[in-house]
Amino acid sequence: MSDALWFFAKLECAACGCVTAEDAARLYSDGLNPGFGDEARRIGESFNAGEENFRDAYVALRPWTEGRIRIVERWECPRCARIGWAKIELAHEGHTWYRFLSAEAVDLTPETLADAHFLSRRLDFDVLDLSPDAIAALKASIPPMD
Repeated sequence: MSDALWFFAKLECAACGCVTAEDAARLYSDGLNPGFGDEARRIGESFNAGEENFRDAYVALRPWTEGRIRIVERWECPRCARIGWAKIELAHEGHTWYRFLSAEAVDLTPETLADAHFLSRRLDFDVLDLSPDAIAALKASIPPMD
């Protein structure tokens, strides 16, 4: 398994209203960085990652071919430590190169997942805060694993 790729972007916490400094949002994807050690990218910067790195880091929700890739990833507010979700948008630049375009805080809903290509593998116990109906709706929006 590879190491983490950190995405530096300002995010607004839904719980406390804090707007993070771009390097403080604790937004990263485990397994996306093919190198040794963690790396970080700011909006507009490119990185190299193979298909196997995407499989390490995410659950594929739907296929993508070319162009923009939308990822729903976990993040943590540095002020209140609340776990939130962010939509990361990447541009595929060719072969294994991607450009970090944007990140914004989102709610974890079926609508959010319907717009995403990938979902963080760090979902774990975050769903315990959701109602049974919300959990059922989320489960229905995630395709079965092979």
